[in-house]
Amino acid sequence: MSSNHKSVFVPRKQKHHYVWGHYLSRWEVADKESYIWFSTVKNTAVCDSISGRCCQQNFYKIRTLDRIHFEVIRSFFGDSDDNVIKQADDFFEKNRKLKIVENMTSNNEEKEKEKEKCINIIKSNMFEELHTSIENFSKEILTSLANGKLEVLDNKENMINFLNFLGHQEMRTESIKHRFVETIKKRNIVLAKKVEECWFLASFLFGIRRANSLIYGRARDRHTLLINETEEPFITSDQPVINAHPSLTLESTQQLADDEYDIYYPISPIYGYMIHRSKRFEEGKVTVSIDIVRELNKKIAQNSNKLIIGNQENIVKKYKKYVGTKIKLIKTA
Repeated sequence: MSSNHKSVFVPRKQKHHYVWGHYLSRWEVADKESYIWFSTVKNTAVCDSISGRCCQQNFYKIRTLDRIHFEVIRSFFGDSDDNVIKQADDFFEKNRKLKIVENMTSNNEEKEKEKEKCINIIKSNMFEELHTSIENFSKEILTSLANGKLEVLDNKENMINFLNFLGHQEMRTESIKHRFVETIKKRNIVLAKKVEECWFLASFLFGIRRANSLIYGRARDRHTLLINETEEPFITSDQPVINAHPSLTLESTQQLADDEYDIYYPISPIYGYMIHRSKRFEEGKVTVSIDIVRELNKKIAQNSNKLIIGNQENIVKKYKKYVGTKIKLIKTA
């Protein structure tokens, strides 16, 4: 190796976030920078740093997949458009090549250590970086929406980037993973284990499919920026994108009708975004009542996995009793 050669250090990313810290900063406590109020597993309200919230060690880390994983993925997405299937096929080809390299051996101990290090970086970083790139395309858009500037979505490219972000944000969380795996586990424990093993890929593909549905349905769906001027701020959670359709109950297990899907995404304590087929709000900007705010906050808490997040202690305390309701019902149903 030349003495002039300089190796490029790429850090291994093992702390994988499934809700963006930049997004959570909208709920920053007024007198404490980078601090938010959130509920804990012990059902208390705590004010602490945004750092470390809504993340898990190696959540998106790539695993070596086998033929059964491939069949599971194909069974989920066999009826999807060509883009989703192509993404799946491309990944399995990369996974096959990675497995070949991983199984190659060398008598050079130093080279073996370097190879192992590089492979671990690829496995840990690939999907975390994919999600980060999707977030970055929406950063300025979310900033505009958090300032009430709905016109930012008049730009077609901005709208597509925002809907792509929403589709992935809904499907990439720990909450969705638990719901999906627990539902399958009731029918087939072995299959549920296989799904859990390839979830890093399945969730990304589900995100693509959801995003495509939102993008292609733009002309049909109604988009509304909800303005909250009440005494109660919007809250968010570790599952910030939910279906808030009025007819949907916590106990609902049946297949949803095509018009029973109202995406709700709190943007900040003051603004929320709704993509709805129920037509319950007008297109554009709508100021909502305290009853609507309470309804949406309760649904956010019920659909959360482990925590809700707010900018006020009293609001977190008010809704913490509903945390994890949906997943608990799925596990006990």
